[in-house]
Amino acid sequence: MDIALLVIGFILMLVGILGSFLPVLPGPPVSWLGLLLLYLTKAVPDDWWVLGITAAVALVVFGLDYAIPAMGTKKFGGTRAGMIGATLGLIIGIIAPIPGGIIIGPFVGAFVGELMNKADQKTALKAAFGSFLGFLTGTFMKLIVSLIFLGIFITTAWEYRNALFPFLIKHRWHDQCNKNSMVYLWIAFIGNLVIHRHCHKSFVTTISRTGYGNNL
Repeated sequence: MDIALLVIGFILMLVGILGSFLPVLPGPPVSWLGLLLLYLTKAVPDDWWVLGITAAVALVVFGLDYAIPAMGTKKFGGTRAGMIGATLGLIIGIIAPIPGGIIIGPFVGAFVGELMNKADQKTALKAAFGSFLGFLTGTFMKLIVSLIFLGIFITTAWEYRNALFPFLIKHRWHDQCNKNSMVYLWIAFIGNLVIHRHCHKSFVTTISRTGYGNNL
């Protein structure tokens, strides 16, 4: 059960990082669910302080993700069309094999979106920059938080690795026993050789002293 929760939690961590780039997925909240699953395992003790603080951070970032792009778009005269264009441009930039597509895509998408919203080229360029800046700020913020959550996940899982993976301990113990057995066998073998040689030497010395060997 613990292994299943650990694997699902790690998958949610990766989905959360992906959600930092794709607005359809709430990045930090999904990553937080991964942390929750880790702390629901029997191997990892409950730590409601960590879960509470990370949950608060995830909710704050989730709210700012909507507020910051809107403020950036409004400040530079952008519209919702520019934000939608930036999102579509990012998706195309990720899929298409274009160098720097993850950065160029949102800007071009925002520019096209503003042009389709019947803005002139100069206004569309300015609004596209605002939409792109707000989008980039929100994405960077979500990515940093999701990576921090992933770091907490990996660090905690490593700290309690012995409890999460008890079968690895048994395997290592078995290997160590095999190694110790081989060492003991070698020690016994060498000990027998030494004893045999010593006894043989003592026997030869005794025969030499008694002169029995000369009679033979």
